[in-house]
Amino acid sequence: MNKKSNRRRFIKGTALAGGTLAGNGVLHRKARAQSRKTPTVELLKVGVIGVEDYTHLPSIWGPTINPTEPEYWPIRSTRMLMTHCWAPRQEKAQEFAQRYGCEVVKNYYDMVDKVDAMIFGGYYEVKWWPQITKPYLEAGIPSFIERPFAVSMKDAKTIIDTAKKYNTPILCTDEREYIKEVPVARWKVEELIREGKTILGVTSDNSAADYPAHGTHGIYFLLAILGLDVEQISFQADGWWHGTQNWGLVSLQYNGIKIDDVGEQKKSFIASQQQIAGHQSNGGIRIYYNGGWWDIM
Repeated sequence: MNKKSNRRRFIKGTALAGGTLAGNGVLHRKARAQSRKTPTVELLKVGVIGVEDYTHLPSIWGPTINPTEPEYWPIRSTRMLMTHCWAPRQEKAQEFAQRYGCEVVKNYYDMVDKVDAMIFGGYYEVKWWPQITKPYLEAGIPSFIERPFAVSMKDAKTIIDTAKKYNTPILCTDEREYIKEVPVARWKVEELIREGKTILGVTSDNSAADYPAHGTHGIYFLLAILGLDVEQISFQADGWWHGTQNWGLVSLQYNGIKIDDVGEQKKSFIASQQQIAGHQSNGGIRIYYNGGWWDIM
């Protein structure tokens, strides 16, 4: 059996798996999933939500997924096709749909039987992600959920628990996990642990004019280098959303670092990060250890 039919069977199977979907009335997932028409070519049908204010969908993802603007993105470079969109203000959805050649749906849950995957892309909509993502997660539709993913740990747990219950793949990621400085710095951390050195503290910087949208760049950067064993985190700033934050200070209290096949540091330390608006700083780290310090920018 070829890869195409395997993947289609997987998507169809996850969409059919168990339960009911609450939308405008009670809709049975199996009935809706069975009515889904999959594309005849190898392109995933993608639905998008969050196409209004402060989002990557109109400016970056839209033209790269549906290349309707050759002067910006000349060729198809993904195996996706945006087919449907929704926004609270229907006129904004219509503008997006006209620009990128997709179809507007009336209600946010109306794409469940129409798409193979979802992108939830608006920063200001994050507060409602637990409700808006729910129909799609219950239908087993793989979903990319834009950072910051949730506004509280309670909301994050709600989304994750729903995805787990229905065995639905979800993704929330950030480019700061993958810039070239990250594997280099991670290699240095491994070297220090392997040599028995103790990390005493870390300072870092990140360009951010708001915490939810761009402050999280810096958090991903630190976590990718130092790991996830964080006991607590604090954030002090003069603002929160775009246009209100000029400076910020993030502090992560690490219990230590344990790296499989490398070693372990049990001593705790603090990793602090200055977040300054206007790109005066952009992804640097200095690691202090017994014997000196090391940095990369």
